Formats: sequence, structure tokens, C-alpha cells
Amino acid sequence: MVRACWKVLMVMVLLGVLGSEATQGRHASAPEAQLRLTEVYYDTPGEDGREEWVELANLGPSAVSLDDLLLGDEESRGGGEGMYRFPLETVLTPGQVIVVAQHHGGFRALFGDAPDFEFKDGSPQVPDMIPELAWATGELALNNDGDEVMLIRTNGLVIDAVVYGNSQGLSAFRPPSVVDVARGQSIARVPASCDVDSADDWLIQSVPNPGRVDLGGSCRQGATLTDDTVPIGRVQGPEDISPMVSQQVTVAGTVTGQMADRNARGVVFHSFFVQNNADQADGDPRTSDGIAVFTGATALPLTVGEQVTVTGQVTEFYGLTEIDDDGLVVHRTGEIRPMPPAEELPLDITQQQVESEWERLEGMLVHVNEAVVVGATHPACGFDVADTDIPGRPMLVLTPEATDYPLLGVLHVTDEDCSGAVTVNGGDRVEDLVGPLSYHFNRFKIVQSPTEPPRVVAAARRRPRPSPEAEVDQFSVATFNLGDYLPTSEPGEAKATVATKRRKLSYAIVEQLHCPTVLGVQEAGGREMLDSLVESVRRSCGFRYQISHLPTADGRGADLALLTEPELVEIEQFLQRQSCTMLPAEVVDEEIECPSGERPLFSRPPLEVHLRLAGQRVIVFVNHFKSKRDGVEETAPLRLAQAQHLLGLVDKALSTGAGVIVMGDLNDYDGSATIATLLATGQLMDGLASLPGEERYSYVFDGRSQLLDWILVSTGVKEWMIDAGIVRGNADYAAALSRSLARADLPFRSSDHDIPYVVLCPDCAVAEATSSSAEARRASPTPVASPVTSVAATTPTTTADSVPATLSPVLALGVVVLVLIGATGVLLFRGRDR
Repeated sequence: MVRACWKVLMVMVLLGVLGSEATQGRHASAPEAQLRLTEVYYDTPGEDGREEWVELANLGPSAVSLDDLLLGDEESRGGGEGMYRFPLETVLTPGQVIVVAQHHGGFRALFGDAPDFEFKDGSPQVPDMIPELAWATGELALNNDGDEVMLIRTNGLVIDAVVYGNSQGLSAFRPPSVVDVARGQSIARVPASCDVDSADDWLIQSVPNPGRVDLGGSCRQGATLTDDTVPIGRVQGPEDISPMVSQQVTVAGTVTGQMADRNARGVVFHSFFVQNNADQADGDPRTSDGIAVFTGATALPLTVGEQVTVTGQVTEFYGLTEIDDDGLVVHRTGEIRPMPPAEELPLDITQQQVESEWERLEGMLVHVNEAVVVGATHPACGFDVADTDIPGRPMLVLTPEATDYPLLGVLHVTDEDCSGAVTVNGGDRVEDLVGPLSYHFNRFKIVQSPTEPPRVVAAARRRPRPSPEAEVDQFSVATFNLGDYLPTSEPGEAKATVATKRRKLSYAIVEQLHCPTVLGVQEAGGREMLDSLVESVRRSCGFRYQISHLPTADGRGADLALLTEPELVEIEQFLQRQSCTMLPAEVVDEEIECPSGERPLFSRPPLEVHLRLAGQRVIVFVNHFKSKRDGVEETAPLRLAQAQHLLGLVDKALSTGAGVIVMGDLNDYDGSATIATLLATGQLMDGLASLPGEERYSYVFDGRSQLLDWILVSTGVKEWMIDAGIVRGNADYAAALSRSLARADLPFRSSDHDIPYVVLCPDCAVAEATSSSAEARRASPTPVASPVTSVAATTPTTTADSVPATLSPVLALGVVVLVLIGATGVLLFRGRDR
């Protein structure tokens, strides 16, 4: 599917065009959206400069800080009217109404009471507003013939505004302005909760009523817009790219949903969906009647069913046709209608049919009757579903040859807060799934309706099968990505979370892995965290693991380590194997000095551990390769360079006569260029090769099961293997289970990775080899000799090996292979770059 993928990112929504230096924006994100200007008194019976006042109310359920807000009548930065700050630490509690008067004395003379704040110093008991000279150089003076009153953020975003008389200076307030106000009368928002950005919000008050608001009655119908609206279907067009890209359009319809999406830098962006009503649609079944509207960093206080008119520029963002926030104007009519009927979204189609069957519904309200969960609820609050008739998990395990059944993502309305999100595990079924259909970073996803949650039919949850207990002369070896087992400086609940995490990991090590002889771990938060984990399993295991660990250059402190049973494993030395590269690796590692023009290759260098197992010399490499978080194609050369470097280390290790085990999170799946490179020379063999296709996964992302955690072995170690498997209980289960220590939940979600293991029996291989040698001697008297190379114990160190500035032929071939694989359009890791 060919899709346009780029868009210039905007910082803030523009909801009102006020000239080149005019105030930009209209609505603020919650909780500021709760604030309303509720009454203005500008044509007073006496001296306006002493008697004018403005009333402000908090109509929401939460307190709102006014520290970042300005109040006044200057609509343009640098103008000559007035704009003022509130005193620091001013907070409006829910339901609180305040009056800001020109002067304490003038207000008291008319109403017999003191205002809450004053623009001019009239009483030491009344807090003074603070002139914001960076915005306006004059004083507040409300012109009786016409003016504006605005509540804005210090960055210019308009929270609320009213325009009266002959003023035409604020298009965020739809014409006509409030008129025909006589001297001594005020204007008030009635009901106070109505906000359609026009004179329809306001009534003339013959008797001003400061400090009180009227919440009774219903909102008046807004006047019909004169703007020419176009059907949304004409904007969407029959193809996947809009025929009106970069054009300014006006569309109208019903708000069908909203979503908030946090990118990798922690910035939250907002969108809503609007769909034509039946009398507004183009009637073409090939085109969608719904569209996404991007509002940038600002969340508009919209409700589902609300009628809006939207004017803005059409853009394509990662394949999603949407109206951009640049120059955006949203008019809220105040009318609420029933939701449009949801279109049935077919799941029983092939990937090739998605473009025609789903594309025509992009942005519209859709319905899925029944689906099976193939990706459990993840930390970003969403999950993934597929057709219930997919014939088993083999079709979902990600390899280049895998049949690409279409998977549908399900998004919660926000990934900041999962409260209210649907919690499901792999294999569960969901029924009556409803919401707008978005195209979200190369995949179609439903934004789940908060008012119509789907019905969940939970699958039977079976206790995961543990690895076999190693018998005498057997040794179990496992690799375990601990899933952000990192320290935290946060108090209270955050510390409890670390303790909960440790308890879950301890259960996995003891009950599910039966205290493996050798355990390689990734995402371990330093020596103190490792000591705590080792101590937590000491009594149950009957020994205290020996820790081989060196700090890495990882920015989060996610280190590597090897834990070994001291009575069965003798550690000779361990060291890091950092390297340098000319590739754009953004790594800072003070332990290595790279040549000019090069940078450290690894944020988490391979940990090389020399040990003896049953008298046999083994060199173990614990790894955590570069993730795809910064983009699949962008990071592919780094993973291939890391694989090439690792192969060089393996070659050196094998030259000593030692057996080799490579383990860890290699961040690439079965058949990828990275894994193909590691296996291409024949020096390493897949330790999990005996597993059937449906079992070859350790991680699930976007509904695709994939093998990211690997155990690769040299030929000699392969001969020792008597068993291999993957302990389940993590990848297929909802992230929420990671917070539960209930007895029934302990076996589940200790990490987001499942745990591969192998069982070795060197003596079994020796006995078999001895038997074979005896048979050979009977046939031929020639003795068979095996070289033995000793390794002296050393202090743990960090070493560096150089990576060539240009890619080797094998690495270059790997890049080509990965690019070909990337052409399938599979996005493995979230890369939100708004």
C-alpha cells in the first residue's frame, strides 16, 4: 500500500485567525477548558475606569491553577491595550466564581462588597492583578462602543473570549458580536456551561449579578455558517491519498471520538474524529464519510455526538488523511445528535483486500461483531485483534514467509492513563467493538468508544508450563529480558512497583525456571538491583547466584549480567566487548576512546563471560542489541554491525577450543537479516531450532508474535543439548497483570518477554563420544586427541574491538535483506514522531 508519510509538526492548535501577530488558538486542554468568562460589566452608570469588572468561573470538577493565564482586552502581542497576570499560586476550586474589578472602591460603591481581585490598587485587602508588559503596554479600558475580553495562556492560546459592540478583532468569536447593550447593563453567559463561541452564548442582564452564575436552561442554536462546506467523502476520495492534500476545506458533522497519543519524547498530541450526517454525505460507497482532525498539543473540550464545523488544511500523516492544526478553526454549534450508524468492518479478508475494504472506512465509525485477541493489552492501553477463524498461532508468528493476515489494533482514548481501558489476554474474544477507524503509524486501528466498551469473553488462563528441573549432571541455561527492572527515585507507590516487579521476577526464576544453572539477564538496573534480586531467590534456590556484571552506557541504566550457580559453575573472567563504528550510533561511553570520526557501537556492549561447566570450558556472550524504537530501517545497519562484531568475538572464542553460547535480546525476529547474519557462517546454531513454528516466539508487538530472545550455540555445545523450550506467561498476557501479586496472577507478566531455555548434559555427550570412540578404535587403532587451552583468571575489564568504517560484504548483504523485509510494511516498534 503506497501512502504519504510525512507532515510538519505543529506545537499548538490555531483556533482563530487574528492577523499576523494576533492571538493564536482557541481552546485549552483540561483542566483549563473548565474555565469560562461568565459576565462582563463595561458600560457602567458612573466612572467606567473604577466600576468595570469581569467575572470568571470554574465549571469543572477539578481545581485549576491560574498561574499561566492572562486576562485583559489586548488581542495582539505588543498592542497598546491591557493584559494582566493573576497573583502567583491563584487556584480556582470546582464551582468557584471570582470577580476581577477595575477598583475596589468603585465596585464596593455599586454592589456593597469587595471584588476578589482588582486591576488598579484600591485596597491592601484585595489582591492586585499584575500587568503583563511582555504582551501589552497599556491598561484595561473596556470601550463602550465595542471591545474584546479574553482569558488566554501566556503563550497566546485563547481559553475563552467574548466580543461585543462594533469590535471585529477576534474571529475566534464567531460574528456577529454581542450588541444592543444599554448603559448600566451587563452581558452574561446563560447558561454558564454553553460555549458555541458566538453571541448565542450571551444574554443582556438589566441588573448585573457579580459572583453568581446561571446554570439553568438550554443552549441556544447557533446561527448557520455561511462557509461553503464540502462532503468529507470528497476530501477522502476513493484512493488512499486525499485528492485535496494541502487544500483548505470546510467540513461539518458529528464528533464520533477523540484520542490522545504520547510520542517517544513524552509529548502528548490530540485528535478527534468528525463524520458527515446522512444528509451531508456524498453517497459514494468508495469514499469515507469520516475524517480525523489533528489539534496538536491541545485537547478540545468536545463531546461525542456534538455538531461541529471544521476549517483547515488537508494533510497525510503516516498514511492517515486528516485536517491539520495549522490554521485550524473549529466551530461548535452547541447541538447534540445521535451518533451515525457504525459500518461493519470485515476481518475475514486477506491483507491484499485491506486497501479496498478498510480504506474506504478510514475515519468513520465502525463495528466489529466478534474478534479474537492476538496481542494482549499493552502498557499504552491498547490491544490487537484478528478474525476468529485464523487457523492457529502459526499464522501470527512473524517471519518473512508468514502469511500476513490483517490484524486490527484497538486504541484506548488516551495512552497516558489506562484507567477505563479494556484489559484482555491473548486468546480472549471481544464482541461489539465500536469506534472510529484510524490509520495509526502504518496500521488500521479502532479508537475504542468510551461509552460503548466491547464485551470480553475471557479464554481459560492456564498456568504456564515451567522448564524441566535439571537432574544430576544436567545444567539449565536461560536468557531473560527482565522488562525494565530498573531503580526509581520516585517515592511511595513507585517503590512498591519495584518491589512488586522483584517479587514477580523471583517467582519466575524459582517456580518457572527452577533456579537455572546459568541465567543471562537484560534490562537489569545495576548491581544494587541485581543483588536484591539474587537475595530474593537465595533461600528458595538453596544458593546465592554469583553475579558477573559491568555497568553499561545505556541511558536508562539497563545493564546486562550473567547469574551462575557457584557450586556448579566456575567463573574465570568476565569483560565487556565494546567497539567503535562510523555508523550514526548516538552512544556516549567514557570507557572507550574511539578513533576520530567514529562512535561507540553499543549502548549495551556484549558481556563476555569465561566459565567452566562440568569441567568444560565455555564462553558465554550476553547481548542486548539496538532496539527498533528509532525506526526499523534507521536502526537496521546498527544491529547488523553489532551482529558482525559479535561474530568476530565468537570466532576468537572458538579458536581457544571453548564451547560458545550466545544469548539475549537480539531485537530481531526469525529470518531477519540480523539473525541470518549470525547463522550464516555456521559457527553458531539455533538452540531453539527444535521448537515447532507455533512456539517460536518470545515477544508480541502489534499482534505479531516474534522471536526476539535467542540462545545460539556452537557445534560442541549443541551436542550437549537434551532439551529446549520457552517458558510462557508473559508475552500473551495483559500488562496490568504485572502489578498484581495475587496468587493466581503470580505466574503471569513478570516481564513483557517470555523466557527461552536449553538443558545441557556435557557428561551425556562425553559418554556417547567415548562409546563412539571405542567403536572407532576397534576399527582403527589411531588415537583421537582434543586440544585444551587454559584461560587464566583476570580482573573484569572492558575491551574494544574496531568495526570497519564500511560494511563488510556479509553486513552489506544483510542490509539489503532487511530492506527487502522492511518493504512488507511490518512496523515492529512504536515510533511516534509527532
